[in-house]
Amino acid sequence: MEDNNENLNISYTEPTEEGTKAFLEATENYVESTSAKFKVEPAYLNDYLDKTDTQEIQLINIKKLRCALRVNNFFKRCFDIIISFTSIMVLSPLLIALLILDSISIKGWAIYSHKRLGYRGKVFKLYKFQSMRNDKRPEEEILNEAQLKQLHVEFKVDNDPRVTRFGCFMRKTSLDELPQLFNVLNGTMSLVGPRPVIDMEIELYYSENKEILLSVKPGLTGYWQAYGRSNVCYRTGERQNMELYYIKNRSLLFDAKIICKTFISVLKRDGAQ
Repeated sequence: MEDNNENLNISYTEPTEEGTKAFLEATENYVESTSAKFKVEPAYLNDYLDKTDTQEIQLINIKKLRCALRVNNFFKRCFDIIISFTSIMVLSPLLIALLILDSISIKGWAIYSHKRLGYRGKVFKLYKFQSMRNDKRPEEEILNEAQLKQLHVEFKVDNDPRVTRFGCFMRKTSLDELPQLFNVLNGTMSLVGPRPVIDMEIELYYSENKEILLSVKPGLTGYWQAYGRSNVCYRTGERQNMELYYIKNRSLLFDAKIICKTFISVLKRDGAQ
């Protein structure tokens, strides 16, 4: 931070929304009392700032940035509500059909909930169509050694023998994720964001970036799902990098691109398991 009589120049690289809010609170009194201006450097805020002919960020007033953040979050939430509600209404016949067929397939109730970590680490129930048969045997009796190892590393299994034929179809077409539209509508998730995780995933793969990952709502789809799908894994670190890249570079335009890419990937069944 450099302080002179005219400007407050700040190199602020914390990429999280919460970090940005803390930064704004810490500097607001100074700016208001001195009429100083400042510049900010988080990549995901660059779209909100005016540019000069040389593409350098102009010095702006702190209230402009605060307003830009609030406007962006407001429109993102409005978009989530409108799209999720409309999708539920339009897809209601499909949802009912899937509920009936899946219940027959697994011989039980088709929708299940699983506890995940959401915004600011708040636990919420994520809804999905059940794609596995009700088998009460221990995992060690069902999965082979390689599958157990993959389960403990990736928290999923390729060619899982517990998945029903209809469940396999839903997974390949991502239809098993449709109940999460209700999560988006109730505000526990967003249409686009990092994939919701459990405690163990956070500790194993995001221990140093936990606050960053939990600084935004998890998404029904995201950069990893759209561009990587099941081809990207935790073991290589690529999945973590893609999730963090989205958070650092998120914008409404980026969200729109991810949604379009998701539809294309689902239709092509790219990387689906």
